[in-house]
Amino acid sequence: MNFFAEKTEYSAIRLMREKYLQSIPYSQELFLEFKIRFGQYFLITEINNSVAGYIVTDSENVLLEFYVENKYLFFCEEVFDNIFSQLKIKSVYCKSFDSILLKCCFAKLNHYQLSGHLFRDYSGEPCSVTDLNMKPANSSDKSLLLSINDNFFENSEDLDYWLTENSLYIFTNPQGIIGCGLLHKINQFYDYYDLGMLVNPIFQKQGYGTKIVKSLVNYCQTNNWKPVCGCAAENIASRKTLEKAGFISKHSMIEFKT
Repeated sequence: MNFFAEKTEYSAIRLMREKYLQSIPYSQELFLEFKIRFGQYFLITEINNSVAGYIVTDSENVLLEFYVENKYLFFCEEVFDNIFSQLKIKSVYCKSFDSILLKCCFAKLNHYQLSGHLFRDYSGEPCSVTDLNMKPANSSDKSLLLSINDNFFENSEDLDYWLTENSLYIFTNPQGIIGCGLLHKINQFYDYYDLGMLVNPIFQKQGYGTKIVKSLVNYCQTNNWKPVCGCAAENIASRKTLEKAGFISKHSMIEFKT
């Protein structure tokens, strides 16, 4: 069988994408979700124009998401091979729990590396963090947050985005601002929230990162949200903080290269 990639709009893949997100056992990664929002969308079709699935890439031909309808799963490797060649894919970001994409990548690509750790399980016991005050951040806090930024926000515009999304929380105690937490709904299909944290450089290595993470988890649990997170493979400090707070990483982000 021959399969073809046909460029389209997001609206054309939306329903299939909902099925894809329901088919994977864990939450999407926010890092990928943001890339997908600005990605290139393609329908996967047969020669008779029957739709077999979809694929999403970025502007540099990096594959971000791959979905095949159930009736075509038997041909998934053939679909992948056809589309891979047509779109001149250079690399693939694959969540280790995305079994179909992982299977196709291992069948075709020999070079891969660990890109990140995905935390989808939480083992921490509910506990209150009494020595930190948590409040939502707003636009008036911008200068304060920039003053403690330690490469958490890429730039001022990045901070503006998170403030506009009402995703930031400030943590203080009598000593001043201890840090900042981030909670952001990954997409509209379910209540998974990605969390992140920034500790004021003068208060780092004092356990505050773990306390901020626990506070964010408590806030999620109070609202019946599911907290998830991830970190780059080389970010050892963040991984240790998340694990100390009770998160468990059983899964990875793998980057396959041609």
